[in-house]
Amino acid sequence: MPPPNASRVSGRALTPAKLVLDATSSLQTPAVIATQRERLEHEMQTLIFKYAAEFFPDCGLSDPRMEYRVPLVDHRRRVTKKRMAALIATYPHEFFRSGAALTTRSGPAVIVGTTGSFTSELQFDVATGGRFCVELRERPTKLEDGVLMVKLAKFTLEAGDSDITLCLLATHVYAEIAAGLGRHGVRHEAISEDQYRQVAKKYGQDLGATGPSKSPLGPWGRIDLLFTGPNDESVAMELKARPAKVEDGDQLLRYGDALRRLGKRDVVLWLVATHVPTEVAAVFDCFGIRHTAIQVSEYSRVAKAMTRPPRPRPVRLLS
Repeated sequence: MPPPNASRVSGRALTPAKLVLDATSSLQTPAVIATQRERLEHEMQTLIFKYAAEFFPDCGLSDPRMEYRVPLVDHRRRVTKKRMAALIATYPHEFFRSGAALTTRSGPAVIVGTTGSFTSELQFDVATGGRFCVELRERPTKLEDGVLMVKLAKFTLEAGDSDITLCLLATHVYAEIAAGLGRHGVRHEAISEDQYRQVAKKYGQDLGATGPSKSPLGPWGRIDLLFTGPNDESVAMELKARPAKVEDGDQLLRYGDALRRLGKRDVVLWLVATHVPTEVAAVFDCFGIRHTAIQVSEYSRVAKAMTRPPRPRPVRLLS
């Protein structure tokens, strides 16, 4: 039986351990560093759970829950990208809302810009004029896919090629990526494996074995901290005791998707790390992921301040 969503953690007093992470020492092995980082992340989690207002003043975070479990969807595929592309190229009207106006072009789609050129995976002529260029992913979208499409949108804009429509097609498009693409005029389509199989069956084609039947749910995810925001939004916070990476945002995308499947309408994704590089921050900003850099020294300061015993009041002796 799958584990239930974690209940609210008790507010019992917890004594913060020593917040130390010496990852630069030549004597530290990768396993030791990983253990240290795991311990530090647990202390970060405990401190923010207890003293969120100290780290995020004026944010109105309330109702903290720790280790909140969510069911993740299993997006493993059994249809190859080559077969997906062949179906789309042959029957575009089955996959795109404007498919009736698309016709296949021979050869790759080359987009020429001021700083070079890019070849898209699929290209169609539009009956009313222009080109429809598609990037295909045989998996759910990742932030790197969104970054590529945004770059292509800017690329075509700089080149003055206004007759090109860009589209990202994947088995699932996360809400944050969809919103970011929309702001840059890039279309997106989510086509599940079942839809590919339905189209193939309709036209008498076989996409191969479907594999053993299984639940659509994959492993259970564990959100480090889940808060309620000032406007009743769900704030999913992931903590990293290291500099942030773009891949950390992909992890948050899955958590946000899982929360929405559980009925949470307004979801905020938030990454907290010891450092957020400029290029990573730019990607997160583009796709609406909040981020905060908190140094280890700040955790130590809060731990010391919050656990310091109260100073005794001076007693005035009566003469």
